[in-house]
Amino acid sequence: MKKGLNKNTIAICLLVGVVYSWVGTGYMCWIYRMLDFFPASTVEIFTNILDYIFQAIGIIILSIYTWKKGFNLKKIFTLSVIFEQIFMAAAILVPVPSLKVVFGLIMDLFCGMLFGCFLSYLTVLKEHKSIVFGIGWSIGSLATWLVSIPMDGEFLKSRVSLVLYCLLAIITMLIIHFPLDNVEKEYEKSKSTKISAKLIVLSMLTVIILEITRNLGFLYPISNLADGTVNMEYSRAFYVVGLIIAGIVCDKTRQGGLILCVGTLICPFISLLLIRLSIGNNALWALNYAITGFITVYGVTLFSDFAGEMLFLAGFGLLCRRIGEPIGALLGTVMVDTPVILIIFISIFFFTSIICAALLWMNMYLPQLTRARNGSSSEEERMTSFINEYGFSARETEVFREVLKGSSNSKIASDLFITDNTVKFHMKNILKKTGAANRAELTKMFNDIQ
Repeated sequence: MKKGLNKNTIAICLLVGVVYSWVGTGYMCWIYRMLDFFPASTVEIFTNILDYIFQAIGIIILSIYTWKKGFNLKKIFTLSVIFEQIFMAAAILVPVPSLKVVFGLIMDLFCGMLFGCFLSYLTVLKEHKSIVFGIGWSIGSLATWLVSIPMDGEFLKSRVSLVLYCLLAIITMLIIHFPLDNVEKEYEKSKSTKISAKLIVLSMLTVIILEITRNLGFLYPISNLADGTVNMEYSRAFYVVGLIIAGIVCDKTRQGGLILCVGTLICPFISLLLIRLSIGNNALWALNYAITGFITVYGVTLFSDFAGEMLFLAGFGLLCRRIGEPIGALLGTVMVDTPVILIIFISIFFFTSIICAALLWMNMYLPQLTRARNGSSSEEERMTSFINEYGFSARETEVFREVLKGSSNSKIASDLFITDNTVKFHMKNILKKTGAANRAELTKMFNDIQ
């Protein structure tokens, strides 16, 4: 992170890491407490299906909020931290099984809202989004593993661990209210090209189907935790490998991230083969956590780019994963005892994923590659595109052309035979339409178009 290594970059990376540390670890503590009251098969329904559904609801709520309120997130972020802590403590401590379930699902809802909040913050970064998110998410995964070490793993499962989660929640609020206190002003300067509804829908379908395909191959069986054949905290450390690799690749080239995700589609078949060969469960968990990292980073980065224009899309990458995961888990659970049918379904989703990824590549990345191969568009083509995008009037277009020449207000007024006040009036409209703060930023916006 050279040029992009600034206060916001570091603070947002830490924010992602700290939030995921205490939210993810507290969630795992709740799972272990659930196993004291319910059989593993019942807990799997919560962890593989209901948890993700409630997290998705939380992300949707946050998206609606940002759609209505914009980047006014500090208050709702703070409230989400507080309520997540309250319901996490209740879910872990309450001795009544039914209440433990209810509080746990409400905890998941606020967890989704927290994820939506820090993914909205991620949109202010102009560079290194993927690796910032990848490192931050990795910090959370490593923290879970480190917390599982004390007391031979019993610390993570104990009520005492709540003290640690509370301290990390306080650090979260300190980051929100100090280094990131004015981050919304940075978002106002972030503009991207217009994104079509067709491209958004295609992107959502691609991420959802990729996630369904991955989940069909392996369901993270809670029975492995119950019988002690898997150390989930250790397996989650392998999540880091996928996150870092995907972060590097996606920052270098977004289409490379898509290709990486498509390459992982062979893993569901490998997982079924390893299960058939009775390969160790830890290896299966580690493999699937690693490939989950690829889809996570690509999906988050894809929609973070879109959110530069439409903030409410910031959490959609994770939302699509949270939609795909329970669908894949439900289908996999239904067909787990009929391996032939399961393989047929995996194959169907495998080819569907490839088709969706190919369509996304053709609609989003192929035009970029074509432009790069043919060189930048002519200035007149760029001018026409810019003017049409922001809807300039005929007079505003004339003023804009003069601004690009570096002409002063008086020079523009003289050349166009209008008054200085008229020039100022048109300049005000141009800046308002483009969102630029001044002439220099307006000129930079135009020059950045390839």
